[in-house]
Amino acid sequence: MFFTLPLSAATISAIGGSTWSNTPPALGPSWDGNPPGTAVDILSGQVDEYLLSGGVPGMFSFSAGTYNVTLLTEVAGYAGSNQLGWAPLSNLATFNPIFDGPDSPIMKQTIAPLEGWAFVINTGGGDVFSSSSIDRFLAMRSAGSTNGWSVGVEDLRSPTDYDFNDQIISVEAVPEPTTSLLMGTALIGLALLRKRYTKR
Repeated sequence: MFFTLPLSAATISAIGGSTWSNTPPALGPSWDGNPPGTAVDILSGQVDEYLLSGGVPGMFSFSAGTYNVTLLTEVAGYAGSNQLGWAPLSNLATFNPIFDGPDSPIMKQTIAPLEGWAFVINTGGGDVFSSSSIDRFLAMRSAGSTNGWSVGVEDLRSPTDYDFNDQIISVEAVPEPTTSLLMGTALIGLALLRKRYTKR
C-alpha cells in the first residue's frame, strides 16, 4: 500500500518585495489585437491573484520538486523562435529547454529540478529570468492556491506591447511520496510477509 503526500517545498517564492494582490496590473495595449487581449483578459475567471511589485509584474522563483508545465497559448510575433526554459538559481547560465519555437499549444512537459529554479525566456536578444527581471513574467493563481499557478510571459525587451500573452503557461506541483513514508510502508510490508511465512 502506498500513500502520496505533497512535498511542501514544491512551491513558488516571491522575490524582491513582490506580493500577491487581487488587483490585476494595468496591461496593454496588445499589438496582437483584442481578442485575444492580454493574459489577464485570456485568463479572466480562472485566476484572481497576481504577484506584483509596485503594481507591476514582480519577480519569483520555484523550489526543488516535480512540476507539470503546460503551454496553454502563444500569441507572439516571435512564436517561431521563442525558447522557454528553466535554470537553477545557483547557475542561471544553465539553460534547460521546456518549450521551443515550433512547439504549439496545448503541450505539456514534466520537469524535476533538484534545487531552486527560475523560468527563462530567450527571444534571440539574450536570456531573461523570472527571478531577476521585473515586468517580464506575470505569475497568477486562484486565491490561496499552493500547488498551481499560471504565468504570462512578455517576450519583448523594449519597446513592449505589455500584454503578457506571448506565452501563457500553467505550472502544477506534482505530489510525490516522501522517502520516510515509503520506507515505513516497505517495513510494514516485510513484517507482514515474515509473519505470513512464520505461520506456515
